Amino acid sequence: LSFRVAYQIDELIFHITLMGYLWKKILILRYLKALATTLSAGIDILESLSLSENIVQNRALKLKLQQIREQVSTGVSLSHAIDSAKTFLPGTSHMLKTGEESGQLIKVLDTLMYFLESEINNKIKTLVALIEPISILFLGGLIMWIRIAIFYPLYDQLSMLNL
Repeated sequence: LSFRVAYQIDELIFHITLMGYLWKKILILRYLKALATTLSAGIDILESLSLSENIVQNRALKLKLQQIREQVSTGVSLSHAIDSAKTFLPGTSHMLKTGEESGQLIKVLDTLMYFLESEINNKIKTLVALIEPISILFLGGLIMWIRIAIFYPLYDQLSMLNL
């Protein structure tokens, strides 16, 4: 696949209703965890951004993260670069700005990860609650179809007998 086609497929994945939204949040959570880990290890911001974007395998999100890194390398603050990318949650840039100004960026990243992880868990619980009744109905229909497939020929043969 060419990069353009793969990019469009990855972008399309994000627009699939609940699953795409959930997958994007999971990828952002992975990115934030890697960023917080590398920053807490003492690696500078540009190298941390570069290492963290390598974790993301979705080309559409990876391109946005590269744009964020390029903006930070030109002197733009991380919060402003994330805000201009419009990829993260709406309040993320404000929280990061507070963390940058106070020197507590790692603590802010930990807080963001906590809220994002709890939101992901809530979405997964909602998704499971939606899937359960659908799967029960599907399995019930499948069992009914199997019963009909087995017993219909028997009843058909019995009706042909003259007793």
